Amino acid sequence: MIHWKSKKNLMFLVPLFLAVSITVTLPQNIFAKTVSVKETKKSDPVFNVPTVNNPIQAMDIQNLKIVEEQGRWLVSGNSLSQYGIHEISGKTGYFLVRLPKSKQNTTDTLWQNPNVELLFPGSKGKKDYTVSIQHIRRPLGIRYVLQPKEKELEPPLTPVTMIPELKEQDSIAVINKKGKLDIALLWDPMMKEKDNIPEINAKQRVISPTAFRMTTAGIELRNPDLDTLIAAYRDKGYNIWPLVDNHFDPQFTHQLLMDDSLKERVIKQLIGYALLYNLNGYNLDFENINYEDRDRLTAFVGDIVKAGHAYGLTISMDVTAISNNPNWSQVYDRASLAKQLDYVVLMAYDQFGRASAVAGPNASYPWVDASVRKMITVVPPNKLILGMPLYMRTWYETNDPGTLPSDMDTWLQRTSQISMAAPSSLDVKTLTMSDSKKLFARFKKDIRWDEALKLYYMELPVAEGQIKIWFEDEKSLQYKYLLLSAYRLAGAAFWRKGFEVNDFWQNFPA
Repeated sequence: MIHWKSKKNLMFLVPLFLAVSITVTLPQNIFAKTVSVKETKKSDPVFNVPTVNNPIQAMDIQNLKIVEEQGRWLVSGNSLSQYGIHEISGKTGYFLVRLPKSKQNTTDTLWQNPNVELLFPGSKGKKDYTVSIQHIRRPLGIRYVLQPKEKELEPPLTPVTMIPELKEQDSIAVINKKGKLDIALLWDPMMKEKDNIPEINAKQRVISPTAFRMTTAGIELRNPDLDTLIAAYRDKGYNIWPLVDNHFDPQFTHQLLMDDSLKERVIKQLIGYALLYNLNGYNLDFENINYEDRDRLTAFVGDIVKAGHAYGLTISMDVTAISNNPNWSQVYDRASLAKQLDYVVLMAYDQFGRASAVAGPNASYPWVDASVRKMITVVPPNKLILGMPLYMRTWYETNDPGTLPSDMDTWLQRTSQISMAAPSSLDVKTLTMSDSKKLFARFKKDIRWDEALKLYYMELPVAEGQIKIWFEDEKSLQYKYLLLSAYRLAGAAFWRKGFEVNDFWQNFPA
């Protein structure tokens, strides 16, 4: 039986160990094997993606005026109607635009109806929807004029009666001449505009804001100010591949894959947002899918890739390590997917996930090495990106049904060992690399390097049981990094931004 502890979702913003935990109550003689429980990644706090609070001010703006607020250019949504851009009735903030024909083949018509509904960055006011246009005005063809003290929209010479066509911009991948990593992809679920943007030592830096989710209504955008975040990363030399997920929901995903009109709507919106925000590509994170939908998933990804390539987008997809799990591993036809995709990202972590009945490492070197070797039998190495964890697990084996105290200063360390051959429960918490530094310093004498696993390991006896941690740090990740050159892989990805220590990117890779 699994007992969930009620905590706030944003566990990674609070101090050490104040995280959502999972306690597995173990029947006798089961500790040597894996408990048959449903995968819990959807509810795992380490993978939680919040909806960003809207920082855009809602105000009623008159006529053609542009109001500058916190670096944003805000206009009345109604004022865009002069360009033929109209808010869709009953869908606040959604406007109708038209997709252009692709540059690669101007005679290729991907859809009979090129119209697409897109959510514009903005906020609902009392009378009107306020639109932030600073970063989206060019593809929408919006012009402005400078008045002595302010900016105003410039009306078109003749009224626009047709739905406007999005204008394609040059979206060229940023390649640096120097960098130890060829590609370094960093996932960003928090999407905070004022967060530090790291200087990663890579030839191609990629940020993947986890901003897009597929729903029965189409694409849901979880950051109403995404364009501002994108602009900040682009100024730092990053390529932008936002993540698109399926909410790890097999029932919804089946419904989507069986609905041709919904699939077309999703793909058209992805192309529309790519043009609106001048994106370089997308990172697809489709997980926990019914095995019987395997071929449908492959075909759907192929449709996304075809449309993306037509508009110059790079499409990558995250996959799990090869295993016998139907929904989480076998559902991926990796060989067929690799033929279509630009890159396949191997999520080489959660070797022992939170639902495991036994404590174990998150990503030991032998397991990662074996996972890569299996993957490159079906995915070309130059298309494979190795995903690395910036987090680990704290495992508390105990005969006491209580959970491990959050404050490690209250842990009562025993001086003598007791037999824990058959503990009755296993309490699991997520530990970020950043937070682990304090714990590492406090219990340094109890920590040793495991040469076989290429991880630091701690086994700490406490009052009612024992704590086990396999640490992910600069040293363990450096060994994983060496696999890139050993197998000539395309690059590395990291889950996730904010879990690393402050100076991590200055020292990695060494």
